[in-house]
Amino acid sequence: MTEIRRFKSFLLEALQYIVKTPKESTEEELKDFYDLIVAGGNFTGDLMDRIKDAKLLGFIYEGGELVGTRGIKRPKDSYKNKVFDKAGVSELAREYKYETGYAYTSPKMRKKGLYGKMASHMFKFLKFPTFATTQHKTVINLLKKYGFEQLGEPYKSEIGEHKLILMGRK
Repeated sequence: MTEIRRFKSFLLEALQYIVKTPKESTEEELKDFYDLIVAGGNFTGDLMDRIKDAKLLGFIYEGGELVGTRGIKRPKDSYKNKVFDKAGVSELAREYKYETGYAYTSPKMRKKGLYGKMASHMFKFLKFPTFATTQHKTVINLLKKYGFEQLGEPYKSEIGEHKLILMGRK
């Protein structure tokens, strides 16, 4: 078993927050997770394989319907090295094995604090160096709340015209 040996379920405000490994997840849960990420449109490549290779997955349910996701990913070295290089801190890449991501909330559930609540549950399990990339100030502030710091300089995203900020937590 991995160092994350349990799956946790939290019930808050009629919402269920579940954190578990992909191996503890059913095929239906993995498909629902995949479908919600695809609905958000912010992905490239072999998404299902990457979901199955994640360290942890977070699911938010309302009445049995998946309305939010979050994950702790195992990024490919080529991607990780590129991100750290673009931020101008390539020497730090080897220190970070995991990336937080796969964060998506269905439109009907936005502006209700789900992102922050799931982050608080997921980040309890972060006992290892983890990085994140984002363009959103609210996400940057949330990550800072959980011990993340900006690494390097903002860099241009390959998807769109915005700049991304690399954040890390050891």
